[in-house]
Amino acid sequence: MKNKFVFMVIVAVLLYSLINTSGIVSGAVSGVAPIGTGGGASKTNIDEPTIKPAIGIRNTNVSIREIYSNESLESNSFEVNLVSGHFLSNPVPKNVALQTIVSKTDNVYYLVQFDNNSVLRRDYPLLKNDNITVVEYIPDNTYIVKIPQNAFSRTFNSIRWIDVLKPEQKVHSKLKEFANSHLNDTVEIAISFFEPLNEEQIIPIKQLSEKIIDFGAPFDSIIVEIESNKIKQVSNMNFVKFIDIYERNKLFLDKSSRVIAANDVWDWTNASSVTVGVIDSGIQFNHQHFSGIVIYNSTDYVDDDSIPQDTGCGHGVRVAGVVSGSGTYQQRTIRGISSKANLVIERKFNSSCDEVVPPSTGTNEPWNKILDPDGDGNYTEPSSADVIDASWGHGDGEYDSVSERVDEIANGQLSNGKKVLVVVAAGNDGPNSRSDSPGTAKNALTIGASAATAGAKEKAEEKS
Repeated sequence: MKNKFVFMVIVAVLLYSLINTSGIVSGAVSGVAPIGTGGGASKTNIDEPTIKPAIGIRNTNVSIREIYSNESLESNSFEVNLVSGHFLSNPVPKNVALQTIVSKTDNVYYLVQFDNNSVLRRDYPLLKNDNITVVEYIPDNTYIVKIPQNAFSRTFNSIRWIDVLKPEQKVHSKLKEFANSHLNDTVEIAISFFEPLNEEQIIPIKQLSEKIIDFGAPFDSIIVEIESNKIKQVSNMNFVKFIDIYERNKLFLDKSSRVIAANDVWDWTNASSVTVGVIDSGIQFNHQHFSGIVIYNSTDYVDDDSIPQDTGCGHGVRVAGVVSGSGTYQQRTIRGISSKANLVIERKFNSSCDEVVPPSTGTNEPWNKILDPDGDGNYTEPSSADVIDASWGHGDGEYDSVSERVDEIANGQLSNGKKVLVVVAAGNDGPNSRSDSPGTAKNALTIGASAATAGAKEKAEEKS
């Protein structure tokens, strides 16, 4: 049973010292948010696919079902609107097979423009019968369509225009400018794909990139560090949809804490009497952010000692920093959501963020160590966790032995009757997916992203 990091930071400790574990103020805030976090692309099994918003392609986030029923989507315009530019398409002759319109290559993704949406409604069953997939809608009357090679003999009178998405249309103008003036420099880029990547497609991207920074969920985007002169090679890959400069999220704790209204309660509580257990990749003990709080050591399962120092992964440091601590960075005061809470740290992810010892079937030891670090059986002393953070998970919605342990902790079965809230991340796969274990525990507080609402960043900026 292998756990993976859930790359959304979760926090729930603000009011613990004043209320029971059955009710607690919580929220999810992020300093640097990788692609796909929170409300990212979602898995779907419905017959007519949902047309997802595209990175770099203007669309209306409509589904095929909506196209069937919404006549307002119909337009007399045949302008193709891309972020990289817009143009008026040239119609192709009618009554011709697809193979005479597009040269036979390895391409499978095309821009297809129909005479109008009502025509698409009529011909959609024919498209499905030939395993032709409508992937995305682009104004006006245009779609990204996946066409298998065996469908090139089909004649569609309703197709007005068809072409491939050209490499230069896949690259954001700012990235083009940077690449042209910094040919040998490296740059972090975000690459989005028409569909989730498979292993065969990942290989050429790995070969071109200096470093893979992160994958979006479910593998429909990737962030890499790459030399500027290799961007064109990436854009030539047919399965690549769009390439942009990766700009790290600038909504840091001094702003994002306001999104969940944490600052509204700071005047009357700072959770200084609460100890939060963080089971993750460890902590940086000498980081200035943690200089004003108490940190207790639990166990380091990676180095087999009692000093849970993060040695390079960094995930646990970010999680701990959102929970507690404070500091000044570039003249900005950054406070953890519960800036005076005590921390007790347990390390089970190594410098490569790989799990070493999971809280697995047949043993309660990792949980016991965070509940009672010194092993004296006293679960009410300051070093004993009152709340446990578990920003990781595994599986696909099952209730397993790890979920069962979390329920036991919440009910006080592992801590001599003391009920301890376990705060767990829901997962990385978007709003329509099932929660990872142990987020499936019946008594866990399972958290999704709270800053993914429209206007959240703007509202935070207004209060600054």
